[in-house]
Amino acid sequence: MLTLPAGESQYAPLIVPMGCNECPHPLEQDELFRQWQEEQGMVPLVVTQNTWVVRFSKRPAMDAAALQLAKEHFLFCQYVLETFDSVGQYTAHSRHHDVWVFWRE
Repeated sequence: MLTLPAGESQYAPLIVPMGCNECPHPLEQDELFRQWQEEQGMVPLVVTQNTWVVRFSKRPAMDAAALQLAKEHFLFCQYVLETFDSVGQYTAHSRHHDVWVFWRE
């Protein structure tokens, strides 16, 4: 188990990189995590070789912001849409959940 200093969870991808051929490079993950930490209060909960589980303390208040975040999720991990019919359906679902899972097959 790794405990990161408060406010520095965006560095998690650099310390414990999730990696496979389709994954964004750890530096790209770091930048996205930094943005999500600032904008949505994101904190990584679990990382394995092919999975990130993260918690967001601030949900997007506006539909446009929620759609933008859903698009970012898709760019980070295309598999988030596997169980949804559309980005819109995923956006609506994600507005009601604080814990999100990103994985690679």
